[in-house]
Amino acid sequence: MKKKRILYTCICVLLALNHSYAQAWSTIGNNGTNPNVNFLGTTDNKHFAIRTNNIERLRILRGGAVGIGTKIPQVKLDVKGNINIAADSAYRVGNTPVFCIPFGHNLIIGQNAGHHLQPSTHDNTTCGDQAMSLNESGNLNTAIGAYSMYNIDYLGSDQNTAAGVWSMGGTQAGSENCAYGANA
Repeated sequence: MKKKRILYTCICVLLALNHSYAQAWSTIGNNGTNPNVNFLGTTDNKHFAIRTNNIERLRILRGGAVGIGTKIPQVKLDVKGNINIAADSAYRVGNTPVFCIPFGHNLIIGQNAGHHLQPSTHDNTTCGDQAMSLNESGNLNTAIGAYSMYNIDYLGSDQNTAAGVWSMGGTQAGSENCAYGANA
């Protein structure tokens, strides 16, 4: 009986010592961590959730899909709620900006659309590859279609509307003009 008690005591001491060497995560930061060994997450095939105020805010499924505001993300990143893109930032696909709202509340959608617009421009809307590119000024203009309002001398050119491939492209536009159709 005495041998069993000594053996039991030794096992308890060894287990206690083993657990005392485990690194705890500190709320004020950690040092000496190795990301190959130290991480937040699971080591089994289970989902990982992050909560604040005991409400789940973010979930990473075991397959890697990330949900913010949803427990069942359907794609690699699934967000339920509003997303804010700060001014002078862009949403990129393949590192190419495809949607941005730079200075002056300009709405720019498309590869290289609005390229070279200056900070003095405002309230322009572009949609299409190279739409309103190589223009440095102009306000309250709308360009829809590839190369629409491309490389226009915009000095004083405001409130123009162009819709169609190369509509108002490479021309000198004044103000309050409309062009619809290809090469219009």
